[in-house]
Amino acid sequence: AAGHARTTCVLPVCIDCCTSTSSSSSSSSSSSSSSLLDHLIMTVDDFVAQKAVATYPGTAEARLTQHVATNLAVVQSLVPARIQGQLLSSHPQLLVETDMQSWLDFLTSFGFQKDQITDVLRSTPEVFYTSTVFQAGQLLFFLRQNLQLSDEEVVKQCLKWAAALQPDTTHESMMAVASCLQQQFQLSQEQLLTVLQTFPEVLGWNVEADILPKLEFFNSLGSHGQRVLDTVYDKDSGWLQGLRSWQYSVAPKLQLLIDVLGNEAAACQVIARCPVVLKLPVESKLQPLLAALASTAGLSGGQVAQLLQECPAILTQPQEEVVSR
Repeated sequence: AAGHARTTCVLPVCIDCCTSTSSSSSSSSSSSSSSLLDHLIMTVDDFVAQKAVATYPGTAEARLTQHVATNLAVVQSLVPARIQGQLLSSHPQLLVETDMQSWLDFLTSFGFQKDQITDVLRSTPEVFYTSTVFQAGQLLFFLRQNLQLSDEEVVKQCLKWAAALQPDTTHESMMAVASCLQQQFQLSQEQLLTVLQTFPEVLGWNVEADILPKLEFFNSLGSHGQRVLDTVYDKDSGWLQGLRSWQYSVAPKLQLLIDVLGNEAAACQVIARCPVVLKLPVESKLQPLLAALASTAGLSGGQVAQLLQECPAILTQPQEEVVSR
């Protein structure tokens, strides 16, 4: 994998490479044909080109260097023509922020077939420009050495394991995640594999920044939280499902309360005292109730915050009843 380490094409470098050469063809009088944007207009269509600029403004200034042209050729060789426009307009970084030929060579050498590479490119295109070939090699090494998966099993489940590739993923960070999960949830090696196959993205997390603080939050909910939050807790896997669903089951409610109370500690205390808040929808329940307290009941922001801290269960009551009281 180290031999295929990505040569990242940073946009300013691409521009400099094209504008600093002494040849007349790449001087300030460069023709419009050296523009990536013009090339997209000619080879795909204008709508795709303009949408690519909206998605990633750097597209408008990028030059059609050999590197960029190769990336475009690789993408076009892997993806059916009917969806190339959608892919390139949504992820133009594939053309300027990665080395698609290195990715193709690496995955092919590992045993991936063209259709499997295409599947990964279509389902998780961001992997190719937010991570590197070297990181992919470290992931594959971890799956083989630490989880004892064969190359065939890895290739077969490639779409699943791609979720583990994050910008900061390293072999050491994946080892730390696996060790943390085994310790926190008392998992055997076989159980760990089952957990990671179900929840592969956790391999891309940071133990200190992502896993431990979330587990501390869940543990603060106590036995009452375990009883009422049956969608994110079960006796066999503990709060594992809570970790997996954090982004939609916890984060929106926690952020709403932080906005009202002013800090995370106060918001966590409110939820710890009334865990069922995590089962309430933000847009149809919590936000309207808080808005009504301010507009209809005439409470100031500080008064609303004080009310929640003194009586967090008020968030679970019908809006009309709360306002009337």
